[in-house]
Amino acid sequence: MVAAAMFDKFVLFPMKCSMEGLKVLGKERAFLVELIIGTISFPLILWWLGVGVKLFLVVISYFMILVTEALNTAIENIVNLMSPEYNCFAKKAKDVGSAAVFIAIVNALVILGISGY
Repeated sequence: MVAAAMFDKFVLFPMKCSMEGLKVLGKERAFLVELIIGTISFPLILWWLGVGVKLFLVVISYFMILVTEALNTAIENIVNLMSPEYNCFAKKAKDVGSAAVFIAIVNALVILGISGY
């Protein structure tokens, strides 16, 4: 019984929380746009690069965009909770989260460009 309780606490419950987080992301416009772009472009990139290390690097870069967007969404939700009215510090936090997503996108594009040559 102890093993089952441990499994529930350390595996099933965290997985449930992760699925709830994915539901939240599924309602975020920016995340959905990035997901759609990735889904549409992946077959083209696979055709262009073929299977190999270059494709692996591009896929990792793409997933880093999704991870960064997820973290940005978390930052935005916390800031909205803590500061529902306009606050210059809240704006800075949101802008930095947005900049992180932008950097991840630029990184992915650079890696894609380098991989194509």
